[in-house]
Amino acid sequence: MQAKRLGLWGLLGLLLLVMCAFIYWVKVPAVLAEIEAAEQAQANLDQQWQAKKQAQAQDPAKQDAQAAAVFYERFKSLKAVPALLKHLHKLAKRHRLTLEVGDYRYQKAKSKRNENGQLLTQYKMIFPVEGRYTKIRQFIETALAESPEMALLDLQVVREDRHTSSVAARLVFAVYVKGDK
Repeated sequence: MQAKRLGLWGLLGLLLLVMCAFIYWVKVPAVLAEIEAAEQAQANLDQQWQAKKQAQAQDPAKQDAQAAAVFYERFKSLKAVPALLKHLHKLAKRHRLTLEVGDYRYQKAKSKRNENGQLLTQYKMIFPVEGRYTKIRQFIETALAESPEMALLDLQVVREDRHTSSVAARLVFAVYVKGDK
C-alpha cells in the first residue's frame, strides 16, 4: 500500500538510495586503502629524497673532487696525439681537403693541478688547408664532434680569386691532454 503511495518516482529514489548505500559500504573502504597506500609511498619517497639531500649537503668537497676526477679522466694522454693527427688527416681526405703539413707545439695550459697531481697540457696544431669553404666547415664540425678534447682556437680564410670556389684556410686546433705529474 505504501508503494502505491510513493509512486514510481518515489520507488526509483528509494532504489537509488539503497544502491548508494551499498556502493558506499563496498567500494569506499577499498578506495581509502589505496589512498593510504599512495600517501605512505609518497612519505617514503620524501624521506629518501631528504636523506639523499642531506648526504649531498654534508660533503660538497668530496663531491667536487669526484666530479673533477671524472672530468680529468675523459682526457687522453700525450701518447694519443699521433693517433688523433692520423685521424685528422683521414678526415681531411674524406672531406676532400688538402691538409698541408702543419706546425705542432706542446705547451702547458694555464691550469691548476687536480688532486692526483695531473695538469692539463695543450698540444697546439696549426694546419694550412685548401678546399671548398663548406667542406672546411664540415671538416671542423666533424673533427670537433669526434674529438671532444679538441678545440678550435683560430680560423682564417682567404680566397685568392673571387671566381674560384676554393679557399685557403689556416686552422688552429688545441688538443687538451693529461700532463705530467
